[in-house]
Amino acid sequence: MKTFKEISQELEERDYKREYANYHSRPDQIERRSKRKSARRIVKKKTKNEEDIVGKDVHHKDNNPLNNDEKNLSVVSQRYNRREPRLRERRLKKENEENAKRKRSS
Repeated sequence: MKTFKEISQELEERDYKREYANYHSRPDQIERRSKRKSARRIVKKKTKNEEDIVGKDVHHKDNNPLNNDEKNLSVVSQRYNRREPRLRERRLKKENEENAKRKRSS
């Protein structure tokens, strides 16, 4: 009889070959990956100190990885960038409301 640990390890193992064949090898995904890589190169050229982007992500402000306009790119933490966009927007809205309240009370 298998232990819980053995069963959970079997479930957690990913079939990367199948995953690539079904998703990552699609032409639209290849194009998106290529554009994300080029966005990182654009930001690297633009920044003076490369240490500023180590451990950070390049964020597309309009959430469209195909739009690599310099005005659309920014460097943000991985936690912020990999969070669901609707959750980011909710957080920003809440922060803006709090700032507006502070300004009114001042």
